[in-house]
Amino acid sequence: MGLHDNFNNVGLHEVEDERGEVERLYDSMVDGRLKNTNKDNRKQRKFLELEQIGMDYGFYEKKFNKKHKKIMQDNAPRKMNSKHRTVKLIAYIIALFTFASGMTTLGRSVSGLNDSFLWGLIKIIITVLLVVGVKFWQKRELLQYNYPDLMVHHSVDKSEMRLTERVQVTIEEFFANIFAKKDKDDNDSDMNALMFGKQLANKMKLWGGNDNKHFSAEAYQDVKGNIYFHTENAPADLTQQKLLEASKEIKDEYGIVTVRDGRQLETNQNGRIQFEMPNSDKYMTLPVQNTMLLMKHNPLEDGFVISDIDEIEVKNEGHGVEVFNSIDINNEIVPTVLKEYAGVTIGGVPGAGKSAFLITLCSALLKRDLIDLTIIDLKGTSTDWNAFEGLANVMQLETNYDTGETNLQEILDTITDFANGTEERMKAFTEETGTTNFWHVPVTPKHKIRMIVLDECQEVFNTQGASSSEEKQIMQKIERQATRIVKKHRSLGGIAVFATQSVTRENLPIDIRRNSGLRIAFRMTESTAEAITLGDAPKGTTVFATDIGSNIPGTAVIADETGKRRMIRYAFIGGKDLENEMQKVKQERQIELVNNSKNETDEEKQRRNKINELKRQQANKNA
Repeated sequence: MGLHDNFNNVGLHEVEDERGEVERLYDSMVDGRLKNTNKDNRKQRKFLELEQIGMDYGFYEKKFNKKHKKIMQDNAPRKMNSKHRTVKLIAYIIALFTFASGMTTLGRSVSGLNDSFLWGLIKIIITVLLVVGVKFWQKRELLQYNYPDLMVHHSVDKSEMRLTERVQVTIEEFFANIFAKKDKDDNDSDMNALMFGKQLANKMKLWGGNDNKHFSAEAYQDVKGNIYFHTENAPADLTQQKLLEASKEIKDEYGIVTVRDGRQLETNQNGRIQFEMPNSDKYMTLPVQNTMLLMKHNPLEDGFVISDIDEIEVKNEGHGVEVFNSIDINNEIVPTVLKEYAGVTIGGVPGAGKSAFLITLCSALLKRDLIDLTIIDLKGTSTDWNAFEGLANVMQLETNYDTGETNLQEILDTITDFANGTEERMKAFTEETGTTNFWHVPVTPKHKIRMIVLDECQEVFNTQGASSSEEKQIMQKIERQATRIVKKHRSLGGIAVFATQSVTRENLPIDIRRNSGLRIAFRMTESTAEAITLGDAPKGTTVFATDIGSNIPGTAVIADETGKRRMIRYAFIGGKDLENEMQKVKQERQIELVNNSKNETDEEKQRRNKINELKRQQANKNA
């Protein structure tokens, strides 16, 4: 509600007097002249305790009402409480005599005497109405006193206010507004929630000036300076999407770096957005609908830089493998989950962070010996994957510029061998584990995730770049083998990753896109490319890859199999640190091989010697 709307139906002279007092109060707050408006910390603690009781037990339960009434009594003048006690005492004495008289009359009528049964019942009803009426009157006066006009109630002496009509607010309204009071020490803007909300609403042009008395908004700043904007009531055509777009229009004016839809924010157990108020232990809650978070600092800008692969946690508990290699917008570390899917599609402009994501993901799995990795680097001249030499099967697209010949056939053979190998190993896997689903048991060095990465996959999918019909046929076969993997390897533990900087329908074939369980869009300049990578945006989507700035490489929007999106930033490890870490892994593998050979059983030694003897005999025959 508007600041002056609380004074409707009040005498004109009294309204003007009160209006002047309120305006002077707000002016003092804005100018920073009003100090210590929340000096009674004991009362503030009681309000916090009360709110917690309401959140835990409900705002209309007996425990809450009892506590709420006690706080209102403590805050009321002594004269008012004395009056209430006196009136209640007199009323209860009268009620006692009336009740006794009513029961006597009822008893005499039942006994067959001349007294009226109806008259006895009326006396009982009068008793009940008297008790209930006194309680209602007491609570009404306490509410009128404690919540007069949604003003900064700790800033004025309410016992001396002369309003002839005080606005009663509900308990929910109290908790939606009590923590909106801002003093100079708590907030840079030094505005109350209603005034600040009105200011932002006007800047956003959410409604015309003539509608200010009909529509209202509120705005709060949390301990980090972020702004929570909420429209308590608004025009019917003000959708969440329109509110989001309007909020983005004022980003620069208020130093906002990003805007988040309230529906995308975390909520408490009651389904409300909760945040900490500045310079206190108070918390404010707001509904998710019609709420926007205007962030002055985006945690994603801080990045997630590591120097040791062990900084990336890996969980492997038999329900997929979780690699904690990214942070979300709440600055929480979140995992890339490898589970029952066989395809990953990745798109983004050059330098957006595609390779960096794959490097941290794969290096964490290599460190734990949980992945059998094949990398097909189709850039041809890249050194991104050099550190994995000796730990993974790394090959590049090679072109003889004199003859025009390429090693596409070798690439096809590699992809085919990968697909065949993944399918063939399942028989032994099932015999050992008793399950036909790779992901239903923890991954082990004996039974690893099999992953093949096609970096810049457009080089083998887009047949328009083929130099001959033979080369075109090979590329078509590569696409068929890749499609085979994403369609059939969901439960086999085989994953094919397709990354490209040139996102088109030709470069990312439709069957591969449709069957990819994880889709990642790094920074993009065109919404069409984003839609190809992630699929159509679900209704209510608020995060887009086209909104990612060039100053935060490694940031991406991910979409799961349901299409649900969220924005994250992947970890980054420098080239030198990566080389050192992978060199350590190579040394560990060599030590393991030596130890395994030392621990070889006599039976294994005999078997190995027999195999070697057969090889020598065969070599002699050939000679």
